[in-house]
Amino acid sequence: MPYAGMLTRSAPGPALPSLCRVWEARPLSHDRVLSAAQRAAHLTELWAARTQEALPWAAMHAAAQAAERRRAERAAAVAAAVAAVADASEMAP
Repeated sequence: MPYAGMLTRSAPGPALPSLCRVWEARPLSHDRVLSAAQRAAHLTELWAARTQEALPWAAMHAAAQAAERRRAERAAAVAAAVAAVADASEMAP
């Protein structure tokens, strides 16, 4: 990690005080950032799982839910039309 020495308070150099102030204002410690950086190696596995498994699953289920909604809307429209015809036939002499 080439910038590890720059992120500590004891880092030498004239341009580093501003970088140290920014670093000190962050809520994460150096150890936590280092731990997160080491665990970032798993991001490729997570991305693959998301794009290869989760997105197709969500797309499939979204399409199935949309089809089910359309079927329900069509059934409701047919039921309303049948009821209207039944009411009209009852009123006919």
